[in-house]
Amino acid sequence: MTQKETLNDALKKIKDLEMIVDMKNKEIGYLRKEFHESQGRLKELRIEKKELEEKIINFELLKMDLELKKVEDIYNENNKIRHRIHITKELLEEKREEVIVLQNILKDFEKFTLWNHIKGVYPESYIAYKNK
Repeated sequence: MTQKETLNDALKKIKDLEMIVDMKNKEIGYLRKEFHESQGRLKELRIEKKELEEKIINFELLKMDLELKKVEDIYNENNKIRHRIHITKELLEEKREEVIVLQNILKDFEKFTLWNHIKGVYPESYIAYKNK
């Protein structure tokens, strides 16, 4: 082989290697571009994930507020019912006592005579009830 052929072979090899380097550089450029796009998308996904987590937390807080309001409403309704029961018991007790008084007045009037009526003498239970 001559020097010229060796030089040509070396130049050809250099050109082949330069082509390979150019192809690898293009591939590296493409991969860098893909990498940067992926990094951008990853950043977007992280932001979206954070926003979704905040929305979930807000939703859970709203849900707990709603449940708390329901519990408070039930508690208030229970208090209203207890109050109504208390008032009703008091009214029933008053009416029961009044019925007892009226029963005593009726018993006293059973013993009442026409002569007492003419004299204007009435049972003490009736007088006490009337003066109330």
